[in-house]
Order: sequence, then structure tokens, then C-alpha cells
Amino acid sequence: MRGPDHEEIEVHRGADHRHSAGAGSRCEDSGAVPSARDQQRDLLRVEGQVRRDGRVAKRLKALEEENGRLKRLLAESLLDQAALKDLLSRKW
Repeated sequence: MRGPDHEEIEVHRGADHRHSAGAGSRCEDSGAVPSARDQQRDLLRVEGQVRRDGRVAKRLKALEEENGRLKRLLAESLLDQAALKDLLSRKW
């Protein structure tokens, strides 16, 4: 059951809202327009992600190249092993 206390709480909760769009509301951190500091922080964050993504891409490419080289070495080794087995299985 809602009493007068509950209604008071709801009214005060609404009045405490910082981002109210009432007339004459000129709060700096109203969220309507990001500040220069926020824009700079966001730009630096994005630049950091791009740099990090670039490093990750370079590392991935290097790992893929190494993986290909190791696969070729394994294939050569398996061919050598098969040739040796064939050579040893022959009777002279």
C-alpha cells in the first residue's frame, strides 16, 4: 500500500535528477554536448586501440608466416623420413 511517504520519495527522487531538461538548466555536465576533455579522452582511447590493433595485426602476420614455414619444414621432414624408410626396406 502506497502512503504519503512513498509519494514524497518519488517526488524528491525526480527533483534530484541532475540531467533535468527544465528551463534555465545550464549544467556543464548535462551530457548534451561532450566537453573537449571528453572528446580528447575518447580520441586518445581510439588511437590507442588502433595502435594496439596494428601491433596485433603485425604479430598475427608474423605468426602466420612462421606457421607456414614450420609446415613446410614438417612436410620436408616427413618426405625425408618416408624416403629413408623406403630405402631401408629394400633388399640389396
